[in-house]
Amino acid sequence: MDAQPSTDEAQASAGDSIDLVGGAWGVLESDPGVFTCLLRNLGVSGCEIHEVRSIEEDLDDRGPVHALILCYPWMQDHHRQDDFTDLDQTNIYFANQLITDACATQAILNVVFNCPQIDVGDRLAGFKEFTQEFSSPMKGLAVTNDPFLRITHNALARPSDIRAANYAAAVDFDPNRPRKKRKRSKDESDEMTYHFIAYVPIDGKVFELDGLKSGPLEVGEIDADETWIDIVRPAIRLKMKNCAVRGDGRFNLLAVGEDQYQRRWDELELLRRVKRALERRLHEAYGPAWQEQVDPELLESTDTIFPDPPISHTFDPSFGSLLMPKQMAILDLPVEDLVPQWNTCIASALPAKILLDEELDKAKAWASENIKRTHDYEPFIKAYISRLSAEGLLNNLLGLDEVGEGQATSETAGVSSRGRGRPRGKGKARGSG
Repeated sequence: MDAQPSTDEAQASAGDSIDLVGGAWGVLESDPGVFTCLLRNLGVSGCEIHEVRSIEEDLDDRGPVHALILCYPWMQDHHRQDDFTDLDQTNIYFANQLITDACATQAILNVVFNCPQIDVGDRLAGFKEFTQEFSSPMKGLAVTNDPFLRITHNALARPSDIRAANYAAAVDFDPNRPRKKRKRSKDESDEMTYHFIAYVPIDGKVFELDGLKSGPLEVGEIDADETWIDIVRPAIRLKMKNCAVRGDGRFNLLAVGEDQYQRRWDELELLRRVKRALERRLHEAYGPAWQEQVDPELLESTDTIFPDPPISHTFDPSFGSLLMPKQMAILDLPVEDLVPQWNTCIASALPAKILLDEELDKAKAWASENIKRTHDYEPFIKAYISRLSAEGLLNNLLGLDEVGEGQATSETAGVSSRGRGRPRGKGKARGSG
């Protein structure tokens, strides 16, 4: 009987065991910071992902919502072929998911390619144009074999998950692997598989886009007195109810909306330009002494409120149309209204600056979490344990004697050596469908 390769050997050779055009995709967490970073790394601009804590909440408080992405415990749905929308009769871009753990990127692509108001960037625009006439399976194959998409996706996965995915792929495609099926253990049977699906409004209807299904499922038609969110709420409630019936009510709902950093910058910049227009009028009316006319506390705070804008900042296309009427109105203001308007402008800028600072803090937190998540700690841990062993300290920490035998100490007694994973990120599920 041939000896089986060790886990380390299989992982080391995993890259050579997989076909040349493809490769394993790592699990991504259902986290708004991860998804927002994924969007931006793919070249999508003007969008941000935020978490929806309740489907009943007002989702438009952060601006328009382009789509919803649901992460839930996957289960087999039974549909007839007639249930799916005929793609030949619609403008829907739909790609099947053909590889494990690619569902996060798959859901993102099915969203941004069906929302013409989203700027997908040159790279994704070229990919969409190239695959537009492909069938759904062929679109999925193009996604699977695109190095840019896979590398961008895997850059946000944990290194340990990438190694595990490469090892699984190497084992699955090993021509010498015994093909006899083994009985699944209880732990494997109990493990939930989490999957991402998207809900997107397209041409007056709402569709569920699930890459594991044959095609898009129509959720409902949007009436004149309803929003698309009103249509999708019952469908998401039903998904949640079915998850609860199965004994696992863990799910995560993400909304694809406006870039809040850009939105807050634009709001503050709009007030800055209104302030400048008012100050030009004040200088014409009072000369250099105009500063003596305004609130001294507000005047002192202006340098702090209005930092210099980033050189590379790109404004929303509607910025100019919002600014022009305000500047025209300032030109027509009576002189006696200039000072009150200036004071009001600066007072309005204070909360706008606070909101911008919150967005900056959020971006820093996301960046820090992504660095911690994607850093490879394994080399350090291996080296640390090796040094402990070399110094003769490891056995004592494990409650063993000098030859590696003995009973567990009170500190280690009762601690199982077999660990089980759980949905990551404070109870959030991770998509692995």
